[in-house]
Amino acid sequence: MMAHLARKLLHTGLMPWLVGLFAAALIVGCGGGTDTASNGVGVGGTGAAAGPVTGYGSLIVNDIHFEFGNARFTTEDAADSGQGVSNDQGDESTPSASEDRPVGFGTMVNITSGDVVREANGDDRAQASIITLVSAIKGPISAITIDQANPDVGTLTVLGQTVKVDASTQYADNHDLSQLAVQDKVVVYGNLDSSTGIYQATRVEYRAHLLSYKVRGYITGKTTTSLTLRGLTVTLPLSARNQTWSVGQLVRVRMLASVPNVAMVVQAVGARLNDGVKARQTGMITCTSSTTCLLDGVPLNFSQATGVPSQLTSGKRLEVEGEMRDGVLVCTKVTAEDEETNFTRNVKVRGQISRLTQSDGSGQFQLRGGLVTFSPATDIRGSALVNGQWVEVEGPTTGDGTATVQATRISPLQTNQH
Repeated sequence: MMAHLARKLLHTGLMPWLVGLFAAALIVGCGGGTDTASNGVGVGGTGAAAGPVTGYGSLIVNDIHFEFGNARFTTEDAADSGQGVSNDQGDESTPSASEDRPVGFGTMVNITSGDVVREANGDDRAQASIITLVSAIKGPISAITIDQANPDVGTLTVLGQTVKVDASTQYADNHDLSQLAVQDKVVVYGNLDSSTGIYQATRVEYRAHLLSYKVRGYITGKTTTSLTLRGLTVTLPLSARNQTWSVGQLVRVRMLASVPNVAMVVQAVGARLNDGVKARQTGMITCTSSTTCLLDGVPLNFSQATGVPSQLTSGKRLEVEGEMRDGVLVCTKVTAEDEETNFTRNVKVRGQISRLTQSDGSGQFQLRGGLVTFSPATDIRGSALVNGQWVEVEGPTTGDGTATVQATRISPLQTNQH
């Protein structure tokens, strides 16, 4: 029943809360298991998770398997209907949403869950209660550039914002970079580099229609009646003109598609998690000094952390673990990430093989609504592949919205690993 409800919510686009917090990745957790997870989350913890979806079976974010059958799906913008802007039902739901694949690869999500626990098989696992889709930009494309030497690489200009796309970017509905056109409307998921103002897209979804437009970015200019976010200037609603806005502040702005230069919603983005929440967050930092940094509006404290890079600069990618205290994420562990390892098309999918065809070591099969291809170079472990077999597949995706995984490894699963 709950799984059916979750699927219904996805199809209607009714996906309310966490998204405004972190556009990168917080992981926290109450559930069963054999041990505390490597992120330090233990029994009794509560919190949130955010980051790009990198796998299915359960929903995989930051290598943590989230069970989502009883979870409630929402979007960051779901509460805006009371402020003159609709929920945009369908705007941020994947058109091919299903119980097996509730959202597309590369979709940025925030997840509230129970404890993240380390199971005997080595998996970190938790039960999700809320899954929130977090888009960075929604609107029409005004310009496209494509690198002729590498057609996967290019930029989109959307609402005056520059969006970088590359071989790591996922697309929906067979609308990849080569098939998008100026004036097409898109929903962009990704991370914003505050030092350059450029968005690194993890996923781009074509939309035939959008009821409203959106930018989640930093204020670059302001007057008493307007705000500028790079190439976009919007008139402030009367309700927001008495608030204090500052250049460099991270905000979420939404406009009606019919009046794209008049903001209906302006909301500051920052930490809203309660003290004591244990968290894991991954993304691009914004630094005002060598020791003062924020991650998607969340202040970071490195005084108790191990692994802090010698140089902390805006735009650097970090994975941080710690606990929220007085609105600050007090980090206990920091790991620097480079672009190649943080943004790739490598994913992990678990499920039962169906429609298997193979010949001379090459072949394909269906897995959780998607296609898996393999070759003699694929590391196939265990016995020969057969229909009905439970497996875990790892490898890159084609990224073009066809849900195809090119397997580099296929491993059999035990019953407790499904």
